[in-house]
Amino acid sequence: MARYTSSEIRFNLLALIKNRNDVYRTQIGEIEERMNNTSNSGELLLLREERELLLQRIEIEKVKFKRYEVKIFLQNFFFNLLKYQLHQLLIVFIITFSARKFITKT
Repeated sequence: MARYTSSEIRFNLLALIKNRNDVYRTQIGEIEERMNNTSNSGELLLLREERELLLQRIEIEKVKFKRYEVKIFLQNFFFNLLKYQLHQLLIVFIITFSARKFITKT
């Protein structure tokens, strides 16, 4: 059983990507290894700056992740609140409609 006809082309836009924090930590490990193996002070200074830049990027990612957590929490909270209110409104509507129908029958 074919899901799509032969003339259709479908793409899945979801992709697996690495966690940026893990990538940055791997790069920091490589930089620290190069720092241990170098004796050139100029290169050592550049490696320290690059390491600090990566540490700053890790902090930025932490802040971004926390912001996304808060955003998702608020979205879920308001969605559930709205769903509860709509449910309550539906119950009131059903009761009112049933009462009117019962009253008109008698």
